[in-house]
Amino acid sequence: MCTLSLREKKKREVKNKILYAAEKLFKEQGFEKTTTNQIAKEAGIASGTAFNYFDTKAEILLAVFANQNKDVEDYVYSIMETEDPSEIIFNYLWHHSQQLTKIDKTLLKELLQAFVTSYKNNPTLIKQLIEIDLGFIDKLTKIMTELKDKNLIKNNFQNELAAEIIYSTLVYEFVNYAFGEDVDKRTLKDRIKQKIEFLI
Repeated sequence: MCTLSLREKKKREVKNKILYAAEKLFKEQGFEKTTTNQIAKEAGIASGTAFNYFDTKAEILLAVFANQNKDVEDYVYSIMETEDPSEIIFNYLWHHSQQLTKIDKTLLKELLQAFVTSYKNNPTLIKQLIEIDLGFIDKLTKIMTELKDKNLIKNNFQNELAAEIIYSTLVYEFVNYAFGEDVDKRTLKDRIKQKIEFLI
């Protein structure tokens, strides 16, 4: 079994302190009003130390988001409530994506831009986010398998391919929502629902 060295343990502790401090301050005063100096002070570290772990404040936000979503939450749904497979799938998607709709659009843009920037700068963080995505797709595939077992969707329905297409649709709609001035939460919800109904 691999054990962490004291240096590695210390680095992990400092990183966690930064994330907990950032999450607390982002919730209390918002992303824009929070400075990296405030995060460092809240974490009990020197003001420049945060930049040994993260290149930008947006990257810290991305890491906070990844930390909150390490495990895909086990969403309790009941097929007995409805026999409409598109509604079951939509409810699952919306349950998991509502957190993003609570983020201010400016902040959501920062989050998406940080994701692109971090692709080269912080591959470990990106790997963690991709694992969240894969877990999300896997859960979606399992839901569709259960729907197939209950004869609510056709036997020849390709679950894994459909899960990837649905997830790609969800990502596209959220990017469109973040950068589209005329796209509100209601429009976002309706577009996702329409596309799932079309696919299923």
